[in-house]
Amino acid sequence: MSEQLEIVTDLQTLIVEPDAGKRQLLCEIIASWGGDPQAVADFSSAYTEAEYAIDINRPFNLYILDCQVSSEAAVNLISRMAGLRHSSTTPILLSGCSERDNIDAKLMGNHPYAYLGRHITPSGLLDGIMSVSKADQVIGNNDKATAHKGLKPKRKLQILLAE
Repeated sequence: MSEQLEIVTDLQTLIVEPDAGKRQLLCEIIASWGGDPQAVADFSSAYTEAEYAIDINRPFNLYILDCQVSSEAAVNLISRMAGLRHSSTTPILLSGCSERDNIDAKLMGNHPYAYLGRHITPSGLLDGIMSVSKADQVIGNNDKATAHKGLKPKRKLQILLAE
């Protein structure tokens, strides 16, 4: 695994996606990077999962929310989750929507957030994670390595990326 992907190793991610195929794809991508995804189909289940994760002392480090069906419901969930301890500043990636879909930045509160768009690719997902990540907040591994910008490969890498 490249050092850039170490930033998502052990990343506790809650995915809220009504489409089963897309939900499975997101889980597979994150799991292939060594992350720990949990996926649900609706916003009410997401809140329950977030509460449970906090209760067992494994709060999520990242939320991926589909807002294509209802951006209003996504914002309501974000507001509710902000009231949970350990969740008020958890980064959020919004899938299925873009900046043009009227999600007001003020409604996002203190959550760092980014838009993934409607068609998610592994590289787009990684870019989204990197855009909202902070060394003390998103990195899932225990040594809290430096942010991705300061990483240097140990050896020369040859990478073929096909999507």
